[in-house]
Amino acid sequence: MRFARVVRALAAVSALALLPTLAFAQGAMTNGANHAGTIGGPGEVDVWTFSATQGEAIIVRIGEVVRIPDSGFNPWIRVLDTGGNLVFGGSQSNSLVAEVSTTAALTGTYTVEVRSNDAGLDGEGDYVLRLARAPEGQTAGDEGGQLVSGAAHPGVIDIGDLDIWTFTAAQNDTFIVRIGEDLPGAPDPGFNPWIRVFDTQGSLVFGGSQSNTLVTEVSGTASLGGTYTVVVTTGDANYDGTGAYDLRLATARDMTSVPGGDEGGE
Repeated sequence: MRFARVVRALAAVSALALLPTLAFAQGAMTNGANHAGTIGGPGEVDVWTFSATQGEAIIVRIGEVVRIPDSGFNPWIRVLDTGGNLVFGGSQSNSLVAEVSTTAALTGTYTVEVRSNDAGLDGEGDYVLRLARAPEGQTAGDEGGQLVSGAAHPGVIDIGDLDIWTFTAAQNDTFIVRIGEDLPGAPDPGFNPWIRVFDTQGSLVFGGSQSNTLVTEVSGTASLGGTYTVVVTTGDANYDGTGAYDLRLATARDMTSVPGGDEGGE
């Protein structure tokens, strides 16, 4: 009997060794929050989920928490729709930061798989995963919130970061959203401010994605009344720049109402 139990145990171990890559469920993602995880063994896959409504814009970005010496981890994310199919452009990897941006084709639960895409698929490392959905405001964990016309809204972009801001506009209001980098002095941290502005339905407004080395802006007219979403990140070549910024909003109705601490007014 004891011999039989040993044989069965060995058989079970052998069967596990033949299984495909194991997945370790991590839980639900919150809009704007920082979700930390670790790929702790060769071939490990972390699995996260989030809910989305049909037509919403979805941005998922992952950033490696750098170890010294480098652990060989190359962040790789795959975003699957409600039926388990890869969304359009839904598989992205890079040395430090990777991003998937898409539109929800169906309402329901979406899945994000995290793994390493180094040459041997065996890299290990720590990461932070972030989600931005539009139209959807910042709900937890980082810079973001409601924009006030005329005020300066400071923020910081870490590796792989996404900050979510919102503002309210009436139909046919004109608006200007401008971002400027707060330079800390030499050397330049490689941060290229990038803003994306989404309308009340989650569609990118006309000309609504702009990036530059120091300052950039999006201007437009509100096609619908309601809440607009601004997603701030870095648009440098490898998406891994970090830095501080000030974000500003001017709307036609509120241009003469300027909070204390800045020039302007009637």
